[in-house]
Amino acid sequence: MPYSQTDFIEIDENGKFHLWEAKMLDADELVKGKTLGQLLFYDFLFNTYPEENLKALLKKEGMKQEQLESMTFDDFKFSSWNILVCGGKGWELAAGVNPVIWNYVNLPEKYFFDETPNINLFHFFNVSDGYDLKNIWELSINKPRYMHIESLIDYQEISIEEDGVDITKDELNNLSYEIKYEIQLGALLAQSDISDQELEIFSHFHESEDKELFLRDNDISKDQIDIIDKLYTKVIESLFLDEDDVREAHSHFNRFIGREWFNENHVKKVIFNEEDEYYYR
Repeated sequence: MPYSQTDFIEIDENGKFHLWEAKMLDADELVKGKTLGQLLFYDFLFNTYPEENLKALLKKEGMKQEQLESMTFDDFKFSSWNILVCGGKGWELAAGVNPVIWNYVNLPEKYFFDETPNINLFHFFNVSDGYDLKNIWELSINKPRYMHIESLIDYQEISIEEDGVDITKDELNNLSYEIKYEIQLGALLAQSDISDQELEIFSHFHESEDKELFLRDNDISKDQIDIIDKLYTKVIESLFLDEDDVREAHSHFNRFIGREWFNENHVKKVIFNEEDEYYYR
């Protein structure tokens, strides 16, 4: 970076430039909004640096001469500004947990012009098999299907057992779809209007052989059970979205971040087995 120092600049396969600023999760600059000021400053410097000097600098950093020769001054513009937040467990920036951080991606609608680069925010964190990278649009406690399963486990502060034995961190990758579904469902139920007591009654009601007797013994009406049933069904439906709706959402996300980040690989089909239980494919 001329006369200053950015964290890094990305040049994609289409020759477009992307500015990146990396911050630790607990960085003061994130909370106070200073990161956005840094991006503005670096963008200004990049766009006002003399073309020949900039080409010489980029060649020194590894860009091919033939690619540089085909570029003009108008090509040296950032297509996106990207904030890379490093550290944590993957849920700390999620919608429903951290409303402040979402101002970074929402501010342009009110304060910036149409030609301002897209502003992206990513969370980079450790998982049991290495690292994960999530765009801000994938981070929502109310949409656990997008979040990493280990982030949900940590957020809910639960220990996972299989056959009565605690699962170690190294074994989390091999969790069955059924267990992952239970974890995601638990995250949604925690955000729902269903209390733990209502959920327990609802479960026991469906397990009971004599439902009328169960209602009398627990002093609860069928109408109350039906209300819980509707709320529970709503939670299930929000966990398993229609594939067309998911693709439309991904297309919307891609427009926001200015690249094909989301694709069909994110879409998971819902299968029902003989016991009418849900799981992914």
